[in-house]
Amino acid sequence: MDTSKQYIKMSDCPEIQDGWKPETGDLTTAGIITGIHFKNIGVLIRDKTDWINLYSVKTIKWLPYQHQSQGMLIKKGVWFDLQISGGGHTQLILLFEGGKRKKFTSDTAEQALMQGVMHELHNKKWDGQGWV
Repeated sequence: MDTSKQYIKMSDCPEIQDGWKPETGDLTTAGIITGIHFKNIGVLIRDKTDWINLYSVKTIKWLPYQHQSQGMLIKKGVWFDLQISGGGHTQLILLFEGGKRKKFTSDTAEQALMQGVMHELHNKKWDGQGWV
């Protein structure tokens, strides 16, 4: 699982964070959610020994797993192929009717999938620093 600064930066955008519905097992910048407790004040996650209120601690970010990003593409009806090369790069190929393709290459599968999600769902492109 990619927990690099680059992937955290890519995931830290309203398009991804605002659509998150926390579940046990989700990966965040604070760690993996090991339990969820619902109260009137919002969703709390149990990380290590303390409960953390996700609505009051805005520095905690969700880092989607590959299957979660793939699910976003599938829900939109996008067909794709994920290829991992021996050179350590991952290529996401989006497949469209008529044989058209769109390719995204990145260091990790998570980053390539995030590029595909942002392109297809939000019409944004990663410029190396942010989404434009």
